[in-house]
Amino acid sequence: MNVSLFFSRFFLNLSPLLQKIARDERELFELHLRRQEKSANEEKEREARGEHEVSLAQKELRVVPSFLYKSRKAQIRLNSLQLLNLSNNKLVALPESGCFFHCASLKKLDLSQNRLQKLPDELSECTELIIFDIQNNDITELPEKFVTECVNLKKLNMAENEMIRLSEN
Repeated sequence: MNVSLFFSRFFLNLSPLLQKIARDERELFELHLRRQEKSANEEKEREARGEHEVSLAQKELRVVPSFLYKSRKAQIRLNSLQLLNLSNNKLVALPESGCFFHCASLKKLDLSQNRLQKLPDELSECTELIIFDIQNNDITELPEKFVTECVNLKKLNMAENEMIRLSEN
């Protein structure tokens, strides 16, 4: 059999498969673009309604990314943030300053399923906080100022921690 005839037949048979792969790749890319557009539109709608939420859950984070709170634009966004989900990561510490100071409108904070040992005093700036989940960490105590300042708190989940002491307040 002629080698060129063999390769001609081989590539003719392969051609429909390659076309199908190319179609599948194009469809996946279009689906990805539609999802990105939908996500961007949902974010715009939330902003238009005055609702803000940030979820960085299950990202295997060891630290809170500075882009979340360091820039002036991020600080403005934090002022109207209502939900912050940092659950199911590998966080061992939270920023001591600059992050929670700007979260005056925060209603729900989920820090569950991490490796946190301590909560920053600045957390007490979240005076509108209603739901606070710190389940399954290594936290030994709540900051005293947090206990006295966050008077709107309705649900506090601190199960599976190493609580040694609760504030007398």
